[in-house]
Amino acid sequence: MKKFVSALMALTLTAVSSVCAFAAQEKLYGDANLDGLLSVKDCTLIQRHCAAAVKLGDAALSRADADRNGTVNIDDATYVQRLLAGYVPQKNYTKEEALAEGDKAVTNLGVELLKAGRKEKKNTLVSPVSVMGVLSMTSNGARGKTKAQMEKVLGMPVNALNTYFKYFQSNTNNSWGLEYTKLNTANSVWCNSLYGNVNYTDSFKEAAEDYYSAEVSALPFDIDAQNRINGWVKENTDNMIDGIVDEINPQSYMYLVNALAFDGKWESPYDPRFMVRSGTFTNADGTKSAAEYLCSEEYKYLSSDSAAGFMKSFEGSNYAFAALLPNEDLSIENYVESLDGKALSKILNSQSEEKVEVRLPKFKVDYKTELSPVLKAMGMTDAFDATKANFTGMIENAPFNAYIGRVIHKTAIEVNEVGTKAAAATSVEIKAGSTPEEPKYIRLDRPFVYMIINSKTNTPLFIGTLDSLN
Repeated sequence: MKKFVSALMALTLTAVSSVCAFAAQEKLYGDANLDGLLSVKDCTLIQRHCAAAVKLGDAALSRADADRNGTVNIDDATYVQRLLAGYVPQKNYTKEEALAEGDKAVTNLGVELLKAGRKEKKNTLVSPVSVMGVLSMTSNGARGKTKAQMEKVLGMPVNALNTYFKYFQSNTNNSWGLEYTKLNTANSVWCNSLYGNVNYTDSFKEAAEDYYSAEVSALPFDIDAQNRINGWVKENTDNMIDGIVDEINPQSYMYLVNALAFDGKWESPYDPRFMVRSGTFTNADGTKSAAEYLCSEEYKYLSSDSAAGFMKSFEGSNYAFAALLPNEDLSIENYVESLDGKALSKILNSQSEEKVEVRLPKFKVDYKTELSPVLKAMGMTDAFDATKANFTGMIENAPFNAYIGRVIHKTAIEVNEVGTKAAAATSVEIKAGSTPEEPKYIRLDRPFVYMIINSKTNTPLFIGTLDSLN
């Protein structure tokens, strides 16, 4: 059995089944029977039309042209079948389009991963950028339906994902080492040299290096390899995460790993003599914990019908801490469940310049989760199936069928008077087997949602919930 590991953050989509609704489109191409859905019925109707068994009317003909080439033929029936199987039509994305769509996809994934983590009803913290980055790198080795499902879950085709993360990689690491806010991301690919002639393909290696600046290494998978991988993780998460591989499997073939580290100093720091006060925090289970609150006045107010919050910038103003406190009659579970990527973006983009008196508790959270059940539920099923996975674009000369065994995700965050430090690491394991009148008041003295965001795009790098200070 072999395994493939990557560090990353996540987004969740539903599985594509035999019937798919695309209500957002004005004109649903492929919907030959005009019922507003894509299904096998449309495939059959197009095939019967091509065989002259039925004659479609003008409206149905217009919709039956699924590939939009101006004619209706058997290719359109095939195209509908590929859509139902999760195929994402490839298009040439400009850099601007890839960045805009990538920000949306990261936000969507972050919300879905947060929802999945909330099922454990405890402090949750995920990094959608980390998860999406490592899965995107992995998708360069996927083929056929495996690739289609991964693209569907990640929200973009591989070529656009590569463009997005190449830009993200180059821009984030430019700020590492400066005096103010630092954000560093790193990728690595570790191959088991014990497999002799089995090797990664040249095309996969080139994509990993060119788009993700990945370090590609081959070494025997033993305890020294485990220590080396974990040492790489620790170094690239600024010592916040000790490692990602708990026990290396000598029969594993490859680990893909992403590490993300953030260190931001507040633009307006807290003076501990005057701006730190003691208080209590009401945990999600109703118990109370002692808390130290950071007290300040902020001027970026966030609000919606069900929550209110604020943004506080880090030095340099490229990144910010954002918090959303649900209405008192709304539990943290119900509030998170009501969110989606679009709703979260709307809140973050609706900031107003109003005075906000803030009470933010100092806190520290460490989080670990295994994401394969979530990704399967989102529709990425074949990649985890030893008999169905297709990673032939990644590995050559293999006497086995490679598949993903686990996707491990670890995060950590600490918020205090000076600023905020956060880190994420994820591993994918591939196996073989077969203007204010009155100030607003935001007292974060009960469970709330928090984020570290890119201030220019309002895209969450980290998103979590604080349920308890215990």
